[in-house]
Amino acid sequence: MGEVRKAIEYIRGRWSDYSIFMQELREYMDRLGSFSTSTEEDRRTLESLLSSSKEWGDRSPTHANSFDVLHLYTSQFGYNTIFGLLNVAFRTDAVTEQGQEKELRSAVFLIELLNIDLFNYLLRDPLKSGFQGIVYRGVSFTEEEIDDFRTFATIPVRDRYWSIPLAMMSASTSVGTALEFALRDVAQDPTKRPFLWRIHVANIDPDLLRIYNERFPSSVVTTLCAVPVDEVSRFPQEGEVLLRGPWFQFIRLHKEFVDDVGMVMDVMDVVMLNTNRDHPSVAELGVERGDEARRLFALLVGISRARICEHLALEYGLTSDAEEFERIHEEQAHHLYPATIRDRLGCLVS
Repeated sequence: MGEVRKAIEYIRGRWSDYSIFMQELREYMDRLGSFSTSTEEDRRTLESLLSSSKEWGDRSPTHANSFDVLHLYTSQFGYNTIFGLLNVAFRTDAVTEQGQEKELRSAVFLIELLNIDLFNYLLRDPLKSGFQGIVYRGVSFTEEEIDDFRTFATIPVRDRYWSIPLAMMSASTSVGTALEFALRDVAQDPTKRPFLWRIHVANIDPDLLRIYNERFPSSVVTTLCAVPVDEVSRFPQEGEVLLRGPWFQFIRLHKEFVDDVGMVMDVMDVVMLNTNRDHPSVAELGVERGDEARRLFALLVGISRARICEHLALEYGLTSDAEEFERIHEEQAHHLYPATIRDRLGCLVS
């Protein structure tokens, strides 16, 4: 992630070199064979993206109505192309290997273009902003892979989380739609079993967000982490929600009868917050003030998430886990409120 952050800072600090970054992206896609495997419609979408001029809509409203990356992502070709490009660029050896800077930069630039599309999409349609609710992702795993999740479920509550920085993941508001993909994989590979992620998406508590906004009014907070994209999807009936860079807190893994497919299967409940600071305004805070903002935001998100997880654990009868989430909440709240008092006196958040 250190190399990725450098690439993000490099691109945002040299946005005037947009045409150079776009040409590098075109060359990278060409080397990966993106053009040779596409249909005519796919090529038109790809060319539209590679010829586009994008900017954050709160900075340049004239650039806020083009969603080429989103259109590309919601097609099977685009999904495969984008993931292929990112997987190659983000390999552990690739991101640190000398001479691979352009490949990494191209991948990060593509994600930045997606960020802009998502931001402008929400800016154009505020009703889609701040998505909350339950979404589903159907996948298939071997019994050994599911056992790994069962082992994960036994570790301390504080460690039961994982993040997928900069990654993109499709989910659906429909259980049946989500499981279609899993069941299709299982039909082709008998060693695998269907597995359902039930993802509880929530926003940060408004009172906590207000603390951040009062302290850092120029820092833009977004809800890019979970965006309903049915309006731009080629398959609007799927109720697709794009999860971007999700941070998951594990709640439980259990057997459950799923009505939509009429079978008992493994279901995993996780929580993620749809609250994000991925916007150029973060860098404009400067190093010292930016670090202060990052610490405060992480604390506020942690407090809100712990409370949400506590309530969900209680709902599922996980009493000891709920008590641990409550302790986490209290510990983080203790750090916040004395810091908030000092902050009002003009001191830095500790």
